[in-house]
Formats: sequence, structure tokens, C-alpha cells
Amino acid sequence: MNAKDIIKTIVIFTIAVAAAHGAAWARSGAKASSGPRTVLGFIVPGQTTREDFLAGYNEHFQGCEGSISGEANHLYKVSSGTQCFSGLPGNPSLMVNFGSGVVDVVDLTFEMDFGGSNFDSYVRDIRKKYGKPRKLQRPYVGNCYAEWKTSWGKIIIDAPHMSFQGTLTYMSDSFQDFIDSQEREKEQEQARAREDLL
Repeated sequence: MNAKDIIKTIVIFTIAVAAAHGAAWARSGAKASSGPRTVLGFIVPGQTTREDFLAGYNEHFQGCEGSISGEANHLYKVSSGTQCFSGLPGNPSLMVNFGSGVVDVVDLTFEMDFGGSNFDSYVRDIRKKYGKPRKLQRPYVGNCYAEWKTSWGKIIIDAPHMSFQGTLTYMSDSFQDFIDSQEREKEQEQARAREDLL
């Protein structure tokens, strides 16, 4: 094989590799632009309105034995022990908060079990959908915690060691910003109070 043939082979190989990478990039780009992933099949924290939530809930959980209860039009609950979420570990109850007019927080409270298998099940399933958590604490004995960052906010699984319940929380960025601002205000008030006393 002469130098011309070697160069020709390298060029053909390089074009083939670039084409393969281009196709993979196009597929991943199409997947990423297909819209944000949803919670319970229809909720996008920070975007879904109360009306869309109620319509989606009625559509996705028509045969549900449990009833949904609203409190002051900004907090909805579905108690545990219903057939609504029977496919999820730990017999969870649901709470959805609409403080800003859209879904700010989706909270699933689940029963803890010996050995932490419910926590592990949630981590495994969410990892499939959102990838590796940015924080993961899973001691053999102790508090278990996992956290993911998403396009609309964050997901937190918190399973305290001495508790009978754990929580799976989906929180919008805007709600996290609100919590952070409240914390800053509280710290400033405490600092002012210390200055007045000292």
C-alpha cells in the first residue's frame, strides 16, 4: 500500500467516524429537545398550572380509589393506602404545592423498610431517568440521601435513619430561589438581633 492509499484510507475512516458521531449527536440533541421529563407522567414542576394538574390527575388516575383533597387551592393531597400509586415502593402519599400558581413542589412520602430497599428502589429508578445523582449518601446504618439537578429544578430523596417515613421531593428552581431568599432574610434578622443585643 503506497502513501496515497494510506492517506485515502485515513480520510475515509475519519469521515465514517465523524458521520457516526454526527448521527449520535443528532439523536442526543433530538432527545434533549423533546421537552422536560415529567413527574407522575404529566407534571413539570415550575410549569404545570393547577388546572393542568387537576386535568392530568383525572386523566392518569381515573380508577383511583383515593380521593384528592385541596386546601385553599394551593395544596393538594392524596393519602397513602389508596390504589393510586400502588406501583411505587413504600405505599406513598402525595402532596402537591401551588404557592406561585404553578406546581412548586411534588412530595411523595413513603414508608421506610428494614434495610432501606424502598430508598434503593427509588434511587435506582430515578437514576435510570435522570442519570447519576450529584449527591448520594447511602451508609449501611444512618441517614440516606440522594439529590439530582434537572432542567426544571431538583429531586431529593431523604430517608432519615430513625424515621418511619422517607420523602421523594421534586422542587422547581423558582421555589428553591424562594427558600434561599427566606433563609437569607432570616439570617439577616438574626444578625440584626445579635447586633442589638451585643
